[in-house]
Amino acid sequence: MEIFAISMTLLVLSIGIPDIPASLSEAAFQQQIASLAPKVGIYALSFWILSFFWRVNHQQFYFIKRSTPTLITINIIWLLFVALLPFSTSLMGSYGNYYTSSIIST
Repeated sequence: MEIFAISMTLLVLSIGIPDIPASLSEAAFQQQIASLAPKVGIYALSFWILSFFWRVNHQQFYFIKRSTPTLITINIIWLLFVALLPFSTSLMGSYGNYYTSSIIST
């Protein structure tokens, strides 16, 4: 299921690189980088969640001997939400202090 690998790769884009002026001191630069800590934390948590989903999905299909159109439809809907995880990660990283952002991300 490549969608998991793609989603996990896209997660890193939610961190972004801050717009740091070249004239900053080393200490100010370190503060700017440290300000990314919440986004890095959300990235790590989202990566872990996706890896858990991937493992569970893999284990489930180990036991499935044949598929039906209903099973495929359910799996496509599941993958729709998996592919949305990078968006919700980015939303939480940028606007995690808003209640609506938390609701969308859950």
